[in-house]
Amino acid sequence: TWSAGTAGSQYDLHLSAVAPGGYDLYSSGHLSGTSRTVNGLPTNGEKIYARFYTILNGVTLYNDYTYTAMSLTLAQLTSPVPASTLTSNSVKFVWSAGTAGSQYDLRLSAVAPGGYDLYLSGHLTGTSTTVTWLPTSGGTIYARLYTTLNGVTLYKDYTYIAATIAKLTSPAPNS
Repeated sequence: TWSAGTAGSQYDLHLSAVAPGGYDLYSSGHLSGTSRTVNGLPTNGEKIYARFYTILNGVTLYNDYTYTAMSLTLAQLTSPVPASTLTSNSVKFVWSAGTAGSQYDLRLSAVAPGGYDLYLSGHLTGTSTTVTWLPTSGGTIYARLYTTLNGVTLYKDYTYIAATIAKLTSPAPNS
């Protein structure tokens, strides 16, 4: 958001992670309003350079500003240990907290990362959830843990091996 210049002014906003005046993160093009929402900015705490241009009667002037991107810490699944074999069809999944104020979503799939054919938690504010009725086929279970903070959602993928149940081996089945 910015204050209005002299009547008839136009504006241009450039954002860069590299240098003042750069536009590797964003270039607005000519604007006539006094605000703009920018999505997709970094979430790693790096420096962001903003150059704000005012264009009036064909003359372009600018001011430079420096900001620090928010630092978003993703939650990490800690239990069961990622890539391990599950020991039951009922499992408590536990994760470390992300950045303060975070919200979480856990999805489990037997088909693909990000799928939720096995489980979809919905928004959670705690750092654990128990999932029941998981398969016992010994197949891969894909887990995706989303962290959302101030409308920014990022995720991390994990895999597990489903538990297996005992099977009769002798005499041979159907014999």
